[in-house]
Amino acid sequence: MKVFLLFLSLFSFLYCDGESGGFSYLQKLRTKAQMTPFTRNGLLDEASYNHSNYLKINNTGGHIEDTTKGGSTGAKPSDRTKHVGLLSKSVGENVSTGQTNFMESIDGLFTAIYHRLGFLNIEFDMVGLSKVNDRYTYVMSNTLLEDLCKNEPGENSGQLICANGKAFGSAKVNSLKKQTADKSPKVIIWPPNNSDDNPPYFYVESPDPLPNHDVSGNPISITFNKFTYSSPPTLNTFKLLDSEEKVVQTIFRSKANAVNQGFLDEYVFILFPEKRLKWGSTYKVEYDFTSALGAIKGASTFKTRELKGKVYYVKDKDAELKVISGVSYTIDLIPLNKNDDALSGGYSGGGTAQAGNLELISLNTFKVAISGNIGSYVDYQIDGGARSVKLVVSESDDVGDEGEDEDDNTGNKKEISYTKGWNLNALLDKTAISNMVDYFKDFTVVYTFNGEKFVLNPASITYENAYFVYYLEDTKTNVPFKENETYEIDIKTFKKDSWNLAPIGKDIDNVSDYFNGDMLYILRNSKYEKPSGAIKRGQALWVLPK
Repeated sequence: MKVFLLFLSLFSFLYCDGESGGFSYLQKLRTKAQMTPFTRNGLLDEASYNHSNYLKINNTGGHIEDTTKGGSTGAKPSDRTKHVGLLSKSVGENVSTGQTNFMESIDGLFTAIYHRLGFLNIEFDMVGLSKVNDRYTYVMSNTLLEDLCKNEPGENSGQLICANGKAFGSAKVNSLKKQTADKSPKVIIWPPNNSDDNPPYFYVESPDPLPNHDVSGNPISITFNKFTYSSPPTLNTFKLLDSEEKVVQTIFRSKANAVNQGFLDEYVFILFPEKRLKWGSTYKVEYDFTSALGAIKGASTFKTRELKGKVYYVKDKDAELKVISGVSYTIDLIPLNKNDDALSGGYSGGGTAQAGNLELISLNTFKVAISGNIGSYVDYQIDGGARSVKLVVSESDDVGDEGEDEDDNTGNKKEISYTKGWNLNALLDKTAISNMVDYFKDFTVVYTFNGEKFVLNPASITYENAYFVYYLEDTKTNVPFKENETYEIDIKTFKKDSWNLAPIGKDIDNVSDYFNGDMLYILRNSKYEKPSGAIKRGQALWVLPK
């Protein structure tokens, strides 16, 4: 069963088993980001408990309560905080279900980008939290706005920010928000600089920022303090490098290309590593932005969590591993593809050895010890047989110190290089794409030309369409590729005395001979030039038939 995380923002560990441990762990993470610490608020604790209790009673998740059902104290988070006596309507709520302790819950919420941004909201400085069974709720708010609603007389007009009906002008409200935000940095980067023990994975979130991925890497986020910068900074460079200084393939998200509109503002920029990051590895983030206050340029490093003890990294679909009786092993099932969150589909184990309790570390990683005579075994069938691991009791094991395997498990793909600025290209094989974000990765905008007009961010692109794509920097991306599926456009169908776009679906030795003297232009480094000689599949040309 997948672990679902949900986020809602209104108005606009260590092993920690109890609320005090959960608060300490949350405080630790927020402090790593150099943000103003949370204060614990009893009313927010009560609102958190009420919602967790409702989720437990009704065996559900999410933020919206059915007020006709048992345990409900209000449909929305602001209704529930009003119920317990909080006066400010400026509240945010994070919810998670299915974890065994607060550390697991908070770690999961910090890898889920919308939830992370809730915890790192520069306008919030107090929190309440609670868990009932495996239902976790966190409610955040602003101390100064609560004091305003409690102690100041309302104004005749303005924002209705108080549950008691008081309204205040925008200038006063924003001034108090700024006082809180000014205690946080100008730039908030997560994972924080020089941090370690960061989970390497991101799975799913609701709403889901990567709907076509079930597993990817822990996202990198940069948030600019909007009370410091009067206008959003302009992105020049934002990339992730591995321990060998190689660029990690990522998917870029901002307000402009977010799948879920309304959850990101212009001050947030995100990189999702296309693949899960490696355990126990160091990564570097490089960024360069331009703002009204000047250049914002720098780098930060972070390290992912290490797997301790004896670890097997499994890159194959099926594996047989030697283990020593009674010794615990961590088994990491390296994702075979972007949908391989193996343990989300459950598992079963049987055999001649005795298996201990299986400890779930992530949806691709578990820890277990088996006991028995030499040759006895436990065979784990994972996700209905999609993967399998057979542990065989032996006198010795094959665990080494090589760490996680570097092999690329993405299948048959081809690397495409795009230059900074505009690029004119075509699909590599006789296919079609409908997910621009996954195919183009860190692109800014895509156009196609239907013979009469340009189409912005089309719903799909077929091999019959060339496309224009704009990048903020030189970019390389891997795309699915079927080498034998070449194609050829019938140039006889081109309009005479008119410019036509010609996608190139096979290598051409001499482009002039192929087009028999037609006027041709190709786009290179954002400039048009006349092509000559050979041209490769995947490029495209403007053609004016003679």
